[in-house]
Amino acid sequence: MKRIFLYITFSVISSFCFSNSIDSTNNTIKTWKLTNDFQKKEYFKIDTSLDNFFIYLPNYKRNISNSFLGNIGLPSKSNLLFNSNSYSPFIFQHSFDDNNFLTQDVIFFYTEKPFTNVTFSSGGNEEQSLNITHTQNVSEFFNFGLRYRAISTDGFYLKQLVKYHSFNFWSSYNSPQYSMYFSYVSNKNNLFHNGGIVDDSYITDSTNRANNILVKLSDAKAELKGRNINLIQKFNINKKTKTPINDSVFKTTLEPLISIGYRFNYGKYYKNYFDAVTTYRNPVLSNNIELNYYNNTYNYSNTFDSTNFRIFKNEFILQLHESANRKIKFGANLITGLKSRDYYYFNKDTLFNYSKDTIVNDYYYGFELYNSVNKKWNWKLNSIIVYKGYSVGNISVKGMLRRNIFFGKANSTFTIEGSFNRETNDYFLSSYYSNHFRWSNNFLPPENTKIKLYYNNFNWNFEVGTYIGFRDNFIFFDTLAIPNQVTHTYGIYSGYIKKNIKVWKLRFDNHIVYQTADNDSVIHIPEFVYFGSIYFDDIWFNWKWIPPEFNNVLRLQIGFNLIYNSSYYGYAYMPSIEQFYLQNEVLIGNYPIISVFANFKIKNTRIFVKYENLQFGNISTNSFTTVHYPLSKAGLKFGLSWNFYN
Repeated sequence: MKRIFLYITFSVISSFCFSNSIDSTNNTIKTWKLTNDFQKKEYFKIDTSLDNFFIYLPNYKRNISNSFLGNIGLPSKSNLLFNSNSYSPFIFQHSFDDNNFLTQDVIFFYTEKPFTNVTFSSGGNEEQSLNITHTQNVSEFFNFGLRYRAISTDGFYLKQLVKYHSFNFWSSYNSPQYSMYFSYVSNKNNLFHNGGIVDDSYITDSTNRANNILVKLSDAKAELKGRNINLIQKFNINKKTKTPINDSVFKTTLEPLISIGYRFNYGKYYKNYFDAVTTYRNPVLSNNIELNYYNNTYNYSNTFDSTNFRIFKNEFILQLHESANRKIKFGANLITGLKSRDYYYFNKDTLFNYSKDTIVNDYYYGFELYNSVNKKWNWKLNSIIVYKGYSVGNISVKGMLRRNIFFGKANSTFTIEGSFNRETNDYFLSSYYSNHFRWSNNFLPPENTKIKLYYNNFNWNFEVGTYIGFRDNFIFFDTLAIPNQVTHTYGIYSGYIKKNIKVWKLRFDNHIVYQTADNDSVIHIPEFVYFGSIYFDDIWFNWKWIPPEFNNVLRLQIGFNLIYNSSYYGYAYMPSIEQFYLQNEVLIGNYPIISVFANFKIKNTRIFVKYENLQFGNISTNSFTTVHYPLSKAGLKFGLSWNFYN
């Protein structure tokens, strides 16, 4: 408590002494991501809001429901059938993507003044998270920046040490004739694996201290590392246009007509896994015999498994830009490229070392048609086809149609999205060799069809939507943690409502999801998910008689947050291959996850204090989101985010 009090006191004093007005963000900073396969700018406002600021876990920033191993930084998997998350190209890193930087999520900036953000959170058991972002424009056209994240914790249970480091450097150059985007992303994940607690009764039927609860693995650890370089260049052919300012004055601007572009991408990833002792005893059982964690161990000396993956991509783009000033208003892209991947695995054995290196190539072409300049109707259609190589016959088709509805000052949209994707499975799902797992498969290419309809009213803070999907030749990790496939088609369905309600100074934020699947033997999900907060929201010191520099400086939110998943057969986790897999023995869910919080905003500084997992030991002892991996016990968390605009 003393340390938290000192943090808050320091933050408040620093905010008054060194921060500029928050209103400076209105005109000096623009932020965007590159979407549509890095071809289109998608603008958004930099986040300075207090809403949901108390959510500090990276996986819950991306998903309202997760299967994860209980502590910050540990592997995580979304429980939602339909989510828009992006993933690393390395399959063994997917469980860490929520905590890592990804190339497709890089944010680009334009800022008239240097901008820096420092975000920090802390909790018990040496849990700390630090994020630093800095960016500035060297000239009107050229911007660069860097972002750094560190996550570390000793864990609430034995052998849960986590140390992560992520780094991102980017630069951009945007002139009427030429544009360039460069990004370098690096992630390093070091962690211990405990295999879960030896018996759930240590949580459900006792009051043992977390660091006294026995775990299944005593010396297993993993190291994952990934690096990615992405470069996009475009040369523009422009057309001069004149825009009338008044009856006699015109403003001449250059409007892009055609662009010729090139994209280069290179990524290198690896995973190393080590263990020596894979047996354990369960004192709860009467016989207390020695048990093997893994079904198979081919070499009973120390395990050393190494898996490597490299990706190389060259892509050429011809782009006809959309324009509201031409007869043909829509835009069009033509794309052709080569994607090369190198898959390598190595297993160190007592008598010999086994390794295999496989290189596959894909040649593809594609197109995109789009219109986002029409005030009422927006649409897009794109397709990518692999015509030669390892994944020949792969096809991806996506479409979107949106109706913008304006009624007075109200603004709403109705959108229909659809996609079809046939994609050859990742090579590591077909062939893999390690000390605990070995498989060789010949899977059919999975096919996925998705349809989404949703309505969004921005003035009402209301969104409602439904998903319909069909999966064919779906690949999953079965109850033995081995890749398997169902070769028939089954449907998946989901509906959701998001509604934020304000009554006086009380706020009710709600996100409800219902989801179901025709085949619940290969996909385990909670049928009902709720994520909501109830809190008091007010601005203090809003008095005319006090000096302006102290007026309207403090915004306060105090309330509680509730997460609920209906009962379902939760996933288990396999450390040596870093994958969640099916199990049919233990039901989890059907209990609330409750946190109380206080958010503060003082000029450019946001602060939260949070007491999380309040239900642990009070309302429910079944506090698991993954089988045999309990949530951390109730505890106090603190965090702050500090913006500098100079």
